[in-house]
Order: sequence, then C-alpha cells, then structure tokens
Amino acid sequence: HKSYEALPKTGKPQGHEWTVLAGIVAFCNEQNQLQCISIGTGTKCLGAAKMSSEGNVVNDCHAEVLARRGFVKVLMEQIA
Repeated sequence: HKSYEALPKTGKPQGHEWTVLAGIVAFCNEQNQLQCISIGTGTKCLGAAKMSSEGNVVNDCHAEVLARRGFVKVLMEQIA
C-alpha cells in the first residue's frame, strides 16, 4: 500500500476509474516483514502499428508484465 501511495498521480486511476495492479514482494525473515520489490499497473498492449522492431518500445504494458520486468531489472542489478 505504501509503495502504491508513493507513486505520482500521473497514470493512476482517479475517482471512478480503475486499473490492474501487480507486484512482487519479498519476505525478510530478520525483520519479519514484506518488502515491495517491483510494482506495475496497466492493461494495454501497443497496436501493431506502434510496435518497434528495434526493441526500444515496451509493447506489453499489462501490470503483471511490467512488475516482472521491474523484478528482472532488480535481479540483474543484484548480480552485476
């Protein structure tokens, strides 16, 4: 909840709007608490006309895909 509240209002649903939220959390045994590792919101994919063959555009913006991409980034930073 704190991680979501910390996000800027841009892109978050307002009033009667809604969106899908996905996240990946880790449990810390030492502190006996959960830590948000990655969070994503979204429900869309780009249409074929907007897709890029160069890999410089995120084609799938579904919440679970974005949360996974963020998690993979964290893992890559950890092993680098």
